[in-house]
Amino acid sequence: MSSILDLEIFVKVANAGNMSAAGRELGLSPAVVSKHMSALEDKLKVRLFERTTRHLSLTEQGERYYEHVVKALKQLQLAAKHLEVNDGEPQGTLKITAPTIFTRLHLAQLMSEFLKTYKRVELDVNLSDEVSDLNSQGYDVAIRIGIINDQGLLSHPLASNHRVLCAHPSYLKKHGVPTSLQDLKKHNCLILKSQDNWSLSGPNGKQVIHISGNLSSNSSDFIHEAALAGDGIALRSTWEISEAVKNGDLKIILPEYVGLSDIKIHIVYPMREIIPAKVEAFVNFTRQKFKIYNP
Repeated sequence: MSSILDLEIFVKVANAGNMSAAGRELGLSPAVVSKHMSALEDKLKVRLFERTTRHLSLTEQGERYYEHVVKALKQLQLAAKHLEVNDGEPQGTLKITAPTIFTRLHLAQLMSEFLKTYKRVELDVNLSDEVSDLNSQGYDVAIRIGIINDQGLLSHPLASNHRVLCAHPSYLKKHGVPTSLQDLKKHNCLILKSQDNWSLSGPNGKQVIHISGNLSSNSSDFIHEAALAGDGIALRSTWEISEAVKNGDLKIILPEYVGLSDIKIHIVYPMREIIPAKVEAFVNFTRQKFKIYNP
């Protein structure tokens, strides 16, 4: 009888077409993957793969075996899900990736409440503004701000993402207040990596303005702090800067121009035939909380 790990590796290798790619998905070295596949073929006494220097393809026997193994693994996943909701309560470690500043301001308290509600679930939270590949990096759930184009993900909008132009009063006192969109080209703008064009909606519809500045970063948190320090003009979300505007630490400029409305805050998770109970619980909990509290 082959081990479940052998079967899981076999399916990954068959899908990827090579052992290195399968190993990266599983966190195993190509040598370990190769050893498992050789052991599996020895147990079955059949050759499952046609091997070339760059690619693997299933033999006829390998294709028949693949069909049965995929079905068997799905049944095992279903069995695991039933165990997961033992006593009616989801359990296990839930891996989440989410933007840093949004989590700090609007998700941390929600996650704390979730843990108090679901006492058999543990959260492993990675804070990053980078877009992670959920499947290859092993994440169960992600919070994303933007347009979701990945058809392999299930997505639910949580809230709108109203963005405005803003700057610290000290910057505006020194450099002047822009009176038109074209004035932004004369100012130092704070750039989130790969966003040196700002797409804005204004009196004349959508407009795209190319901006420049002496500071760019992949961190929204860093851009936020730079704006507070008076380093330049930023395009930021109202859920992020509302307190700073209220306290006078930031001033909204050109209020007739705002970020495009199709940029929203979503909760996303991989599309699977069986959605783990811990994922369903967190998604439903988060969606319900955002109906009550919308940043």
